[in-house]
Amino acid sequence: MAVTPSISNAERLARLTLLAGHTLKIALYTQAGATLNKDTTVYTATGEVSGTGYTAGGAELAGLSANIISDVAVLDANDVTWAASTITADAAMLYDASDSNKCLRVWTFTSTASSNSTFTLTMPGPSASQGLLRIA
Repeated sequence: MAVTPSISNAERLARLTLLAGHTLKIALYTQAGATLNKDTTVYTATGEVSGTGYTAGGAELAGLSANIISDVAVLDANDVTWAASTITADAAMLYDASDSNKCLRVWTFTSTASSNSTFTLTMPGPSASQGLLRIA
């Protein structure tokens, strides 16, 4: 017999499943204009991109699903697109619009631009090492 201290997979999954029921949004930024990091607490418009086809505050995520993969709870979502847009971004913020716009995650990516075309933000994962959000 053995006891291994841990958070149960059921609890990990329950926490992400709860988030999957919220309104989660993605806002786009430029690294040159924004200061976003682990201390960012809420959505901010400072440094957010602007342009044709993009609305301040970003876009709501669709297709949210939580799963356990190799003992890691992973939240996944559909890719996000802004049709007929003219924007350039190299950073993003995931935030919970259902919980006072609480910042959940920020990340950077290679600078991407659209010129009256579709801007697509490819969501990471799902896998034990990737995912929109992970609880290991």
